[in-house]
Amino acid sequence: MKIGSHIYKLKNFNMKKTLYLLAILITMISITMSSCKKDSKENDAQDLTSVEESTIASETYFETFTDLSTLSAENDGLFGVSGSGFEIKNVAAAIGNSCAIIGISPQNNTWPKTLTVDFGDGCTYENVTRKGKVIAVFTDRFKNPQAKITVTFDNFYVNNHKIEGTKVITNKGKNEAGNYNFTVEVSKLKISTTGKAFSLSSLNNIEWKEGSETRTPGDDVFSITGTAEGTNSKGKAFSITIVKPLIKKVACKFIVAGSSAITSDSGTTYTLDFGSGQCDDKATVTVAGETKEITLHK
Repeated sequence: MKIGSHIYKLKNFNMKKTLYLLAILITMISITMSSCKKDSKENDAQDLTSVEESTIASETYFETFTDLSTLSAENDGLFGVSGSGFEIKNVAAAIGNSCAIIGISPQNNTWPKTLTVDFGDGCTYENVTRKGKVIAVFTDRFKNPQAKITVTFDNFYVNNHKIEGTKVITNKGKNEAGNYNFTVEVSKLKISTTGKAFSLSSLNNIEWKEGSETRTPGDDVFSITGTAEGTNSKGKAFSITIVKPLIKKVACKFIVAGSSAITSDSGTTYTLDFGSGQCDDKATVTVAGETKEITLHK
């Protein structure tokens, strides 16, 4: 019997078996690494979706508030007192020179009052097209302490984004700085377009920092703080905390300053910075020490 030959074959068999198992292990590691990279890219895409959609939501709840403040500033006659007593009028007026039709009911001295802003089948101003109705129920005049305004939407769109949900604005009076202060509670705001949708609920405080005593809305400046949470269009949860107050000027289409921390359900936190006051459509996103400039979409 050739024992040496059998030992050699056995060693050779074991080596082949070891190499085979090693090859399988390497393949499994490669597949796992590839899968991790794929998962990481998918998570990044989902997280960036949350960042992008949070900016749209921020602009949306800011815009409704500034529209109502503008109406109150420009049209004292909406809830005004004439020489002959309390008087409410139907007003065919403009929001920022747009083509919206504004109506108020009831036209007597009782509260609450419902203000309807009707953009019809399409109303375009400065490249922003709105259609449908915004309905605001006032318990008192906008600037009166404890006035509460409940805002809902009737088939309302902004640039093909359908807006749904409820927003409650409460006038908390003037703060220590002498500025009007409002809480804004958004309940299940839903924004949808072309087969996808995202939702958001929030509790914010808006301070009317400049321009509250003039009838010219172009000098109005607002500051917003607070938190929000929602689900993006890919079904992933996210939360928002305003780190530095967001600054909105009525004279600018976009938020001009401040920053928010946006945390995805994967635990990654992105810092969205709107700049230091310049009116432009740029912001930066920072994550893990890397910063990227993005373009804001109205």
